[in-house]
Amino acid sequence: MLELYTSNRLEELVSAFGDLVETQPLGSPFRKEMIVVQSRGMQRWLSMRLASRLGIWANGEYPFPNALLQKLFKLLGLDQPDSDSFSKEVMSWSIMRLLPGLSSGDRFAPLASYLHNDSDGIKLFQLAGKIADTFDQYTLFRPDLLALWEDREDGGGTADWQPALWHALAKEASGRHRGRLKEEFCEKILQEKLPPEFPERLSLFGISYMPPFHIDILQAVARQIEVNLFMLSPTQEFWADIQSRRRLAGMSESERQLSTEGNPLLASLGSSGRDFSFMLSEVSDEACRQHERYVEPGNDTLLHALQSDMLNLTGTGEDELHNSPDPADRSLQVHSCHSAMREVEVLHDNLLDLLERLPGLSPKDIVVMTPEIESYAPYISSVFGAAGEGVPYLPHTIADRAMLNEGDIASAVLKLLDLYSSRYTAPALFDLLSTPPVSRRFGLDDEELDIVRRWIEETRIRWGMDESSREALNLPPYRENSWRAGLDRLLLGYAMPDEGRLYDGILPCDVEGVAATLGKLAQFIDSVDDLATRFDRTKTLEEWRELFIRMLAEFVSADDDSERELARINEEIDKLTGLAVKSGFDGEVTAPVMIAWLRSRLEQAEMGLGFMTGGITFCAMLPMRSIPFRVVAMIGLNDGAFPRQQRPPGFDLISREPRRGDRSVRGDDRYLFLESILSARDVLYLSYVGQNIRDNGELPPSVLVSELLDAVQRGFEFQENETAASRLVVKHRLQGFNPAYFSKGSPLFSYSAENFHALARRNSATDTVSFLAEPL
Repeated sequence: MLELYTSNRLEELVSAFGDLVETQPLGSPFRKEMIVVQSRGMQRWLSMRLASRLGIWANGEYPFPNALLQKLFKLLGLDQPDSDSFSKEVMSWSIMRLLPGLSSGDRFAPLASYLHNDSDGIKLFQLAGKIADTFDQYTLFRPDLLALWEDREDGGGTADWQPALWHALAKEASGRHRGRLKEEFCEKILQEKLPPEFPERLSLFGISYMPPFHIDILQAVARQIEVNLFMLSPTQEFWADIQSRRRLAGMSESERQLSTEGNPLLASLGSSGRDFSFMLSEVSDEACRQHERYVEPGNDTLLHALQSDMLNLTGTGEDELHNSPDPADRSLQVHSCHSAMREVEVLHDNLLDLLERLPGLSPKDIVVMTPEIESYAPYISSVFGAAGEGVPYLPHTIADRAMLNEGDIASAVLKLLDLYSSRYTAPALFDLLSTPPVSRRFGLDDEELDIVRRWIEETRIRWGMDESSREALNLPPYRENSWRAGLDRLLLGYAMPDEGRLYDGILPCDVEGVAATLGKLAQFIDSVDDLATRFDRTKTLEEWRELFIRMLAEFVSADDDSERELARINEEIDKLTGLAVKSGFDGEVTAPVMIAWLRSRLEQAEMGLGFMTGGITFCAMLPMRSIPFRVVAMIGLNDGAFPRQQRPPGFDLISREPRRGDRSVRGDDRYLFLESILSARDVLYLSYVGQNIRDNGELPPSVLVSELLDAVQRGFEFQENETAASRLVVKHRLQGFNPAYFSKGSPLFSYSAENFHALARRNSATDTVSFLAEPL
């Protein structure tokens, strides 16, 4: 039986789950409670809430949906050793091996044209990755199409190249892709006795979307064991048939009679949730039992009124309007700034204000999300990293950062890879040498790095390893001002005193007393030169793995803080051996291809740190991040930045013929915004760059912000000539020391003593007042 628990409050779902595990414990205390979540943040939040309710919480297992399916397949004996041959990574290398032999056919003429003049193989590598990603989506959303291709190479008569390529992939693989595994699993689970290791109970928590693939498997599992789905739902009404006002306008009169707008926010933002709700509604009543635990938010604040309208499918303006928002109501805030830096500065002041005004609010009750966490991370560290005069430090962490930007070793590795086929400029090599992992490896401290910098200036090192490296770039092969020429002067200066005379055409440079530093610099330059020579030769994947491991050993040294990062990078590199075996790829590839591969792995890898650690949580906007906080802030909601634009490749058949339940990046982002509105308990804070920093011209916000303001305009009464935008949007000044932030009667304010004193020094105006006199 599939037990479906729905609520507009995640706290209610936790309470329902707590009741379940408390009143219906598993048969043995040693059996794990299997709880499927979509993010590690949800796992952490759920564990803390259960521990708070039950006193102790342990022995829970939290797989992601795809990991759960792999586990279930394996328990029923469907997981074969080579089933990984249909993973994206393995398929990418398999396609790289197969395409050159297939591209001579007429079907593959478009690919052959694209791959023309691909001397280093980088086009083939990138195209294979795109095709593998598309095929991986087919296994999840179009398994019926793949079954047709496997049975008939021509794909049912089509002239497309994809059926032939997939047929070749499937023919040589003895394993099965997940589309085939699903069919066999659904049949086998109903015919055979479940093994003892099979979960006794399965619970899915906080998941607001799953593709039909997962729903079919859950339905099959629910016929054998208890399956509980705890789903956050914005409304207690049936909303699978609501449509946005724009869609309704394009419908015929008969079609409009079968649809309704219901609520403007649910209609415009909730397409992903509506599709999921519709697919669940198609599960028969005998196989699914529903439990509703909805909570009325009330109308005491503007934010709660919006949440209440969504719950009851109202707010279109055709029913009773809410009273005009109280001017003192700051539950919904929209801030327009001139730059990302000003956004973070304004956020800092407003969070201090909320911590002062809202009783019991603490930093751990605040989450700040942004669609571009890497762009905003430096500004966050700068503004929140140190307390100013009279302003307390706000504890915070930045989550979801890529290992490439969060760690020292990954960035050092990329700097090293970027040197290949470069001009070996003095700033680039010194920047690499001065990174902590590299300077530790070669034993250079800060004082020695200063000496090396001085040597570079004195010997006039500019670029180029030597004359041969310049010639390889089709430039004149001269040695002067190269690294080797500079080292010649330094080494000669160590061997003989500098008397201002040339020796064999070389002018010595004095290095008396720092010979050890010179040896370290020479070792570094020799290592870089030797690595470039090894990169010039094509190699197999296993040989590249050995070279990358050796490169790490030669150039980086980890300390206590970076040991985990180094282990993670080594783990990624070690995957090359498995990729070569599973894909059957035994050819040789060039350095540009392998550099692109390693770069992509480092850009995708995350350390998984910083979410809900006791302070303000800064994180990226990711789907399924519906954890409730008292204050939910979203910054960087600029036009074009969010929701993200989805541009599938032209050969993607899913985008050509979409079906209900297909994954949409844009739809996911819109539903994430809707879930964020639901997750805010006291304050929803939005900000964007809405004013041009050069001419102060107005810039539009994200379309989602505009739709939210439009919903407020339609659902609330406003005075004549007043709009939701004029009431809610606060336009900020370019500088934080503008007099408006410290003037009596101004709606703007600041807690910055530094800016106040800067203003006082610039202009000794008498109408300024310091807010710092007030206790925080």
